[in-house]
Amino acid sequence: MAFIPEEKIHEVKQSADIVSIISDYVPLKRSGRNFVGSCPFHREKTPSFTVSPEKQIFHCFGCGAGGDVFTFIMEMEQLEYPKAIRLLADRLGIFIESDSQDYGKYKRLNKLTEINEEARKFYFRNLLNSKIPQNYLSSRGFGKNIINQFQLGYAGNEIDSLYRHMKSLGYDEEDLLELGLIAESDYDDGYYDKYRDRLMFPIHNTKNEVVAFGGRTLVDHPAKYMNSKDSMLYDKSKNIYGTRNMQSIRREDQVLITEGYLDVIALYQGGFKTGVASLGTAFTEEQAKLISRYTKNVYLAFDGDEAGKIASMRAIDVFLSLEVFPQVIQFPEGLDPDDYLKEYGPEAFQKLIDQAVDPIQFLLMRHTSGKDLNNIPEKLEIAQEMIEHLLFLERRIAREEYMKQVCRFLDLEYSTFQSEFQDVLKTEQTKTKRQEERQQRQQEIQKRQDQRGSEHRESGVNLQKRLYLGEALRLITYNPHAIEKIEELNHEFQKIFTLWDDWITFFLEMRSKDQTLTPEIFKSRYPDAKRQINYIFNVRDPEYYKNKEFLERFIIALQRDIEQSRRAEILQEIEILEEMVDLEDRDEKLRKLLIELVEIDQKIKG
Repeated sequence: MAFIPEEKIHEVKQSADIVSIISDYVPLKRSGRNFVGSCPFHREKTPSFTVSPEKQIFHCFGCGAGGDVFTFIMEMEQLEYPKAIRLLADRLGIFIESDSQDYGKYKRLNKLTEINEEARKFYFRNLLNSKIPQNYLSSRGFGKNIINQFQLGYAGNEIDSLYRHMKSLGYDEEDLLELGLIAESDYDDGYYDKYRDRLMFPIHNTKNEVVAFGGRTLVDHPAKYMNSKDSMLYDKSKNIYGTRNMQSIRREDQVLITEGYLDVIALYQGGFKTGVASLGTAFTEEQAKLISRYTKNVYLAFDGDEAGKIASMRAIDVFLSLEVFPQVIQFPEGLDPDDYLKEYGPEAFQKLIDQAVDPIQFLLMRHTSGKDLNNIPEKLEIAQEMIEHLLFLERRIAREEYMKQVCRFLDLEYSTFQSEFQDVLKTEQTKTKRQEERQQRQQEIQKRQDQRGSEHRESGVNLQKRLYLGEALRLITYNPHAIEKIEELNHEFQKIFTLWDDWITFFLEMRSKDQTLTPEIFKSRYPDAKRQINYIFNVRDPEYYKNKEFLERFIIALQRDIEQSRRAEILQEIEILEEMVDLEDRDEKLRKLLIELVEIDQKIKG
């Protein structure tokens, strides 16, 4: 991460009002000259968390936590000092240059965020003024507190109401298309709103910025849910729904992971304010890392059907790789969190949370379902499946404790199971090493391909040393027939000489005007090409370049040089591919390169 200048740190700290910043996380009430609230770092009955606006510090008299605004952000967001500074700077609109972000990108991200916020306000006003979404929410038992907490909105049935509104505010179609708020019409040159007749769910990041939207249809539409596409602002694999619950998650030290927007909202309505949901994708490592910054007490509350159980298994593997051990809430077949709360109520739901099973127990129950543990092949199959899950654990002590649990459940000899695990682990480590080597080889190939441009430029220097460029320019200057012949190689010339294409165009312009080419005319167009210009016009015998035989020899020599350059590249690529025995399409790539090599050799010999 790039160095942050001291003056930028001072600017951020001076601009950040600690009361305002902390109020985004903790409800504060004025008490004399200070503000008081419940500490976000520990549970307490009597508020002892104090913020001083004069000193710009906070202190908890219960747990002893304290410091300035940077310390608070570091603790709340689990960030290192430089990242905490950058996060605050971003919120305050102060740009700090970094390796991954320049000022242009920073401004564009801010603009896209601003557009999403305007769209959120538009949808929110629509909901407040329309009975259709209000009646739907009321039928689900959701009140105004839900609308405000999750900033819900409504996209009406007009074809372009959002588009017209955003245009009236001065926003461009390009940005609205980038965010997936509008789409281009197939019938004319117009645009239409992407979301219509839908209850709108703004998707926030951890800075409480709207980065995307989800929309649930309120009419008979084949697409029940529609979600924002990935954009410069939003990656669904790295975001989650329900980040506005993050401070409750931190405070209660617990998270309930569900499958959908309405599950999160139903949990909140039922008094469980720690729900989040993935965004239409299998749970990812990036999402798990985000959640684990706030709590390690994870509860998987996926649907009770087969798909939900499979999703739980996948999420377990993701969390195990981060040394987080999620508990699995088991719903009756066919019920999701929303359904269960409606049918049985919050108290019964809390009992389900209390009865959640640990990840290995859940996996054992899944893999042994319908299996006969007295059947040796089936028992071995279950053991192998459990080994595949345990491979995600990095720490040996956790791995061994869970192996003991598996052995007790399956009635296996621990030493035998451990030995089998080590054999599989070594095999997997070998595969991983080979994959890394393959990726390294692929990177080498890509690097060589990326270097072709520079190699061509280097080749261009060699060609210039052998007077290829100079001779070519002399030919088109003195030989009226040379231009057509040399233009056939225009593509190759462009790769070698950046000046070539423009020079050809200039020459043709002069020739079309029947204008005599002189050094002065060239210098006025190309003031930095004095060496080439001097070479072109410093000719003892211009008639020499009008010789047909010389022109033909020149073209043949130039073609051969270009082919030799490509031949050397192919031999390098073949050498690398021959070592990449694990590459899936290695043989096909080799075959194509060898065919090209034969064709080039034939051209060179010809």
